[in-house]
Amino acid sequence: MKRLFSIVGLLILTVAIAGAQAAPKKVLTQAKLDKFLADLPKISKDLEKFAEKYDQDIGMGNPELAESFSQFTVPDVAAMFKAIQADAQVKALLAKYGWSDFWEVYGAVLSGYFLVTFEDIAAQMNSAEFTKAVEKSKAEYNKDDYQLVKKNQAKIAALFESLE
Repeated sequence: MKRLFSIVGLLILTVAIAGAQAAPKKVLTQAKLDKFLADLPKISKDLEKFAEKYDQDIGMGNPELAESFSQFTVPDVAAMFKAIQADAQVKALLAKYGWSDFWEVYGAVLSGYFLVTFEDIAAQMNSAEFTKAVEKSKAEYNKDDYQLVKKNQAKIAALFESLE
């Protein structure tokens, strides 16, 4: 399951940040973020039954491939992510928890969390190039969502750590 969410997370980050051409859409509210934080452990546990199916679809059953995420291309991961989103059983599971926009919220939280984390790292690294890259990505992310994720950074970090 960790592998599935790691791959999905990488795709979400890639798509959410690289795909943002227009003004970044606001996705999060404190209430939505709180619901996400409360529901994600239960949803993750329920989604584990789909991990084997999608691991096989993308070759994660192969130990050599599982060792190296670098072999996955963005189109490979994008195809898997679209398949997960389109899966009727996954949709039904998310609806059970009252989610119609789970993946959008998941992407906003994960992308924001990566931005906040990378911004912290950039401050410690004292690297102009890394700081510039982080600032460029940050400019393509909704400012209100960013502030909400930053405000809740410790809760989000604790949640992600608990899922590992």
